[in-house]
Amino acid sequence: MSRISKSRMLPLAILFCSLGCTAKEQAILLGDSNELTLISETVNNYFVGRRNADIELLKRTFSGNAQLSTLSKFDTIQTILLEDYFTVVLEQGPLSVSTRIDSIKRDNNMAFAKVTFRYIDKSYVDYLTLLKSKKGWRIVNKSFLPVKK
Repeated sequence: MSRISKSRMLPLAILFCSLGCTAKEQAILLGDSNELTLISETVNNYFVGRRNADIELLKRTFSGNAQLSTLSKFDTIQTILLEDYFTVVLEQGPLSVSTRIDSIKRDNNMAFAKVTFRYIDKSYVDYLTLLKSKKGWRIVNKSFLPVKK
């Protein structure tokens, strides 16, 4: 079995990914699997925390000063305090929801993830900004909107 040199692997990885591979596959092919795995774990903790109404897990996933933004029903930008978000999660309790990481982009200690939440009666797309500190990857910004099915 012949080995492909690293200099030849990059163009092959780019070609393969342009045909449609996941963010995790991209990272593995491009040699960045450890950081992408850590980012994915943080995003998955967000999914699990929301699904199970696990506020402690969500607090470990979000930065304490994270900003959450959406558009109000009057089409104005609405900022939601993190503590208010936690209150809503507790009030709604555990929910049946399908989640998906659509994409992840990383540049050093900063990452950007696009994720989808599909509830029974509605769907949302979230754009998450994550930063890596001594505490690991944390969500520092969440912008989200409902999407039409």
